[in-house]
Amino acid sequence: MVGFASNEQLRVIDELPRGEDALFSVAMTVASVEGETPRLVTRNGSGSFHLGAG
Repeated sequence: MVGFASNEQLRVIDELPRGEDALFSVAMTVASVEGETPRLVTRNGSGSFHLGAG
């Protein structure tokens, strides 16, 4: 699994006023080789999670 959050994105989160919350969202694609006769399969998904203050 590979992920990336830029320095700018991290700075924005760090500069939120104290007591503020943030919602972090991710989108991902997973690829694998499956089956008796190998074939490439991809699955997509997304999710988000809450970053609480403090």
